[in-house]
Amino acid sequence: MELTIENKVMDLVLQQKCCAQIIMLIGLEARQSKNVELVQAMKGLCYGLHSQYDCGALSGGACLLALFNETYAPLTNKELVTWFKGKYGSVRCEDIIGQGYKMSDKCLKIISETCEQCFEILQRNNLLEEE
Repeated sequence: MELTIENKVMDLVLQQKCCAQIIMLIGLEARQSKNVELVQAMKGLCYGLHSQYDCGALSGGACLLALFNETYAPLTNKELVTWFKGKYGSVRCEDIIGQGYKMSDKCLKIISETCEQCFEILQRNNLLEEE
């Protein structure tokens, strides 16, 4: 049985991974790849750069899109940011979830939806590798 993105997000939260790390781990899995150092570095983007600035799910998603195709990253990242601002009203962590650095149910939903949107963007732009 293949896990849904929502189930993968929950599993990774239970493994103490944060927003940007979760999105990258799901992307790496889709590429059938592993990169421990990259995932470790993604921790720096979590919880809005640990200052509640730009949402870690958004910045993690931008990194995921670049991982799949760095040439198209400016285009795909603009598409992601436009979708994200329209969906959540802001790109700032604090504006979206309020003050505090705890992983909330709202965060889990944002991570899942952002990850799904990344894969939709990749598919729409024919940037997903065929299996």
